[in-house]
Amino acid sequence: MTKHDLLSRAIPLSQLGSSSTHFVVNHGFGAYLKLGFDTDSYNDRYAYVHEGDRGGDERYAWILTPLGGDMYSFQNVSSTGGFLFEGGQTDNDGDYRIWGHNISNIDGSKGDRYKFKVLPVDGGGIIYHIQTISGNIMKAGNHRDGDGDHGVYGQPSNEDGDRFQWIIVPVP
Repeated sequence: MTKHDLLSRAIPLSQLGSSSTHFVVNHGFGAYLKLGFDTDSYNDRYAYVHEGDRGGDERYAWILTPLGGDMYSFQNVSSTGGFLFEGGQTDNDGDYRIWGHNISNIDGSKGDRYKFKVLPVDGGGIIYHIQTISGNIMKAGNHRDGDGDHGVYGQPSNEDGDRFQWIIVPVP
């Protein structure tokens, strides 16, 4: 699906269903948010964005749950589940890795780091910044790993550019 096709299918937050699934797509790369396969010692998985074919993989589908105001949680609907959260340590660039906790419900183990503000950046309300509870803006990294995926990070400043912008598209 092209970026134009994605934008034509994007929806405002007011149209989110409480149990409906959505793709969360990085506007800059036209890449779909997903969780990696492997877990670390805390049972967490890296969050990535992937350009191109999703191949029917359920790791790309999310339920966005309103938590009041502009706050949402992002729950992955894959068989292993996992909710997004911001890691607690910075990398060499001062960014915080975005992770998925590999359980099917929010269990309190990550404090309130599973809460994200979803803030419109355009007049039509279909392109968003996703801001962590600590105020960092979620972005897709420039670097690609061996699978061609981009890591997802929270950056403390400089939200310029479409790598910091996200759209929400219903899963067909």
